[in-house]
Amino acid sequence: MSDCDKNKNDIPEHYKRRIKQLLHEYNRPFPGPYYFARLLRGKNKVKIADLGSGPVCTLGNIWGNVEISIIASDLRAEAYLKLIQPFGVKLVTPLEYQDMENLTYEDESFDVVHCVNALDHTPDAKAALCEMQRICKVGGYIYLRHAHNQKTAHKGRGHFWDIKAEGITNGIETIKLEKGWKTIDDGDFVISIYHKEKSVNF
Repeated sequence: MSDCDKNKNDIPEHYKRRIKQLLHEYNRPFPGPYYFARLLRGKNKVKIADLGSGPVCTLGNIWGNVEISIIASDLRAEAYLKLIQPFGVKLVTPLEYQDMENLTYEDESFDVVHCVNALDHTPDAKAALCEMQRICKVGGYIYLRHAHNQKTAHKGRGHFWDIKAEGITNGIETIKLEKGWKTIDDGDFVISIYHKEKSVNF
């Protein structure tokens, strides 16, 4: 079994422990996070890609009068759906399989591309970032939020990258988020936001 296939089937222990709690807390309509104020400004209808969402989408789908459609996806979708099955619940935000390094979505098909604590789990972060830019509409946003230095903290187990305010590094290569990106470190997370102002050729 390849590392990629193993990743698809391995369910992190914290999800096994918390699945009932996640379903109780998040499998329902609820308000979106504070940063929607920036990402959804001026829009009355938005489509959001929540990449690497985990078994239950934790991104709220209510924000004023904005009509929000969320497509949640994860490399481990099949394993997560099996984990959820015994609870006999229907996910409010359906979960589908996607590999963020090779997304099947059309170019410029999402107003917001959202990725939290997932980019550092993918072997080719540069390919994943290119895919995010590809599927983001002109005028739309990419929102990344990641805990610091998870590759180092977990000694490489399940993590391929350390994410820092100054860049994303695997110890050999460093990816700088520069043109169009704004990055801050709030002490708990590294947050990077990209505003797509024009079409990009891939």
